[in-house]
Amino acid sequence: MSRASLQAAVEKLKGNKIPEHTINELQGGLGHIINECEESGKEILAKKQQNIQNPPDSVVIFSTDKTKRLIALDTNHYDQILLNCTVNTGNYDLKNKLNKPKTEQAKFNSQLKKIADTYNAIDKKLSQDLKSNYLQ
Repeated sequence: MSRASLQAAVEKLKGNKIPEHTINELQGGLGHIINECEESGKEILAKKQQNIQNPPDSVVIFSTDKTKRLIALDTNHYDQILLNCTVNTGNYDLKNKLNKPKTEQAKFNSQLKKIADTYNAIDKKLSQDLKSNYLQ
């Protein structure tokens, strides 16, 4: 129960013609309980440690663009969504290498390598696929 819901409950009790001293006793008792829960809750959370484990290879976890909420999907489903949004639209072609001027290609390869290295710990297959696409 939060303080806001306690206040709402007190207002309803006042509307039902409950004696003022009874409402005050209830409000004081519940307020005391809320205070104790808030204090002990912080201590409990500080003491509690969770072991973080990497998800299995069959699960992909990513955040949404706007809300930054985490989403977990089956790897096959995730791959199918990506294909439906890119290659399967007909607007994109699969290419092994990009044809860019040498300096621009080197910058692109450098960025791609950074991204691949970032994913190396999370998804080795994706990292290897990215690394196989830069020009040597």
